[in-house]
Amino acid sequence: TNPKGCWERTLVASGFPDFHTHSTKKPGQDYAHSKSFIKTADAEDVSAEAWWEDRGTVHRSWLRGGTKYGGGDFESLRYLKNDGSVLVCKSIFHPKNVSKPDVVVTWRFKKNETDLTQA
Repeated sequence: TNPKGCWERTLVASGFPDFHTHSTKKPGQDYAHSKSFIKTADAEDVSAEAWWEDRGTVHRSWLRGGTKYGGGDFESLRYLKNDGSVLVCKSIFHPKNVSKPDVVVTWRFKKNETDLTQA
């Protein structure tokens, strides 16, 4: 859910050279980077790609080729901090016009331990 309303999407995370999921494979054999197309919250068709970095601790995704807001690409990073008690979601809009600065929004979600013990 975002200011545009509910926006359901699925990003398929490719592997990444520094995060090998199968110990029996040689580096580079257990991942296949892939791109797909999805609709944005603004109903635009864009190229989407996602992968894990830093030994599987940071999820990065890109939505490329949007024309709204003057055109540009959206980059997102998601990772845990403070021993897993805080989820950080950082979104960056990279305008197509390189004379304009990137726009960055960072959300932090803190785990509510009380809710977890009552579940």
